[in-house]
Amino acid sequence: MLISVDHGNKQIKLPGGRSFTSGLSESDSRPPFGEDFLKYRGKYYSLSNNRIPYLRDKTGDNRFYILTLFAIGFAIEDSGLYRDELIPIKLLVGLPPAHFGRQFIQFQEYFTHVGIEDFEFHNKKFMIQIDEAHAYPQAFAAAMTVYSQIRSYPKVVVIDAYVKHATTN
Repeated sequence: MLISVDHGNKQIKLPGGRSFTSGLSESDSRPPFGEDFLKYRGKYYSLSNNRIPYLRDKTGDNRFYILTLFAIGFAIEDSGLYRDELIPIKLLVGLPPAHFGRQFIQFQEYFTHVGIEDFEFHNKKFMIQIDEAHAYPQAFAAAMTVYSQIRSYPKVVVIDAYVKHATTN
């Protein structure tokens, strides 16, 4: 399955408009409220509106890896392709352009060094293997998911934007 994740310092963004703050809370016990938590290697993780402080290198610990597991869980569910068996993943990841040249190889390896991963998300067991990870400057990771549709155009403009949906009361 092809999944694109834009790893911003402020937000994690997926094609289709889904995004969430680049923030995590960790706990040894299941969170009492909410559904958006992930169980991974015996710990529970919840998304937080308190973003991780700016990191020049996102591979220094496992926080952006875990945020990516959230993104993978959302992407699989949104696609309707969830199944209770191994799901091979080809991951397209976006890095801030200022960091791309120095970090893209390390960032790709950050996601592919593990092998088969098990986690629980939305009360479902996920088993994935990230077979490939390809890094692009932010926004281009999303564009690569539709490359076959846009490659015949002489010029394509990619816009990286955060859109906050208005709610009515």
